[in-house]
This record gives sequence, structure tokens and C-alpha cells, in this order.
Amino acid sequence: MAQTTKLAASTSAGTSATIVVAAGAEAVIGLFAATGSLSAAGDMLTATVQQVTPGQPNSIAKLDASFPSCLVTGPNTFTVIKSASTVAVGVFSE
Repeated sequence: MAQTTKLAASTSAGTSATIVVAAGAEAVIGLFAATGSLSAAGDMLTATVQQVTPGQPNSIAKLDASFPSCLVTGPNTFTVIKSASTVAVGVFSE
């Protein structure tokens, strides 16, 4: 899987585009800073990786400056809910 931006870097809160992981495949979902480093975002920055389900989504991982990415497996569909931050932060998958 090629690296793809799923939520453009911004200081606003936001929700990523869906990330579809095929059966038997793995993907990394993570945060990136447009400039500088994620640590500059401070404690305000949080993001929740959610598994899309027929009902309410399941929260499967919390991302922040100290834990900026996670590995997920398919078949599954995910989204990431990102908080507002002091530096422009986005979401990628790979």
C-alpha cells in the first residue's frame, strides 16, 4: 500500500477519509506534522483510530505525539478522529 494522506494537515479538529484494508493485508495509520514535529503540538493533540462497523464505530487505538502510528489488519475499514492542535497535523495511511 502506498502512503496516502487521509486528512490534510490542519490545526482544526477533523475526521479522516475512510481507510480500507483488504483481507490479509496490513496498513500503518499515523499522524504527521506539516512542518516541525508532532511534539510541538503538545498534550492537546489526540486522535482515535476507529473501526467502522454496522453500528457504532469501535475505538481501537489512541494516537498522540508519543504514539503517532499503529498497525491495523484487514479486512476492515477505519477512520481517524483528530482533535484541534496548535500545529498543523494530518493523518496518513501506508
